[in-house]
Amino acid sequence: SDDEYAEHFRELFFEVVRARLRSCRPVGVLLSGGLDSSSITCTAQHLYRNHQADDLGFTSFTSIFDGLPCDERTFTETMRAEYGFAAQYLSPGEYAGRLQIEPRGFREAPSMGVAGARDAILGAATDSGVRVLLTGDVADSCVYGTRLVFDSLLRQGDLSAFRRHLRAYRRVSHDSLRKIVALYCLCLLYTSDAADDLTR
Repeated sequence: SDDEYAEHFRELFFEVVRARLRSCRPVGVLLSGGLDSSSITCTAQHLYRNHQADDLGFTSFTSIFDGLPCDERTFTETMRAEYGFAAQYLSPGEYAGRLQIEPRGFREAPSMGVAGARDAILGAATDSGVRVLLTGDVADSCVYGTRLVFDSLLRQGDLSAFRRHLRAYRRVSHDSLRKIVALYCLCLLYTSDAADDLTR
């Protein structure tokens, strides 16, 4: 039933977060105010309150965007007020909003500032003594499936996992089967093989 599925997911999620709280140093979280990182944060705090994990310090790290609709500080402040953990709010500084329409080379993202903003947050976490840093990155891919693994699964010959991931991805994607196979399977397999040929 749906209730049994939800309860099983909750048990697994709590166990996964609990396992990642094992640390002899403070724990941090990249907290955006979105569902993924908020769920991780609230779960960690629940585990601490119920003495299911040792609380050696917990700090959230949040990028802020003063005056912009994307600023999620109100969401993170609500959680901080409820649980009382330490929070650091970091401005992306000069990097925010700089978009390169025609970048000169490969970039992590079209925004020039992604690496700079990320480095500022990771530097703040290091300076705070944090040695375990939780994040909700790629959570949607873990729950819904992602096309990013299709070529790897095919290369490994794991067809049952490939079919499982493909079914999960098709439930949430508007991409046609033809597009998925062409762009996210064959094209990636070809480019990977071509890159291997170049390095030989």
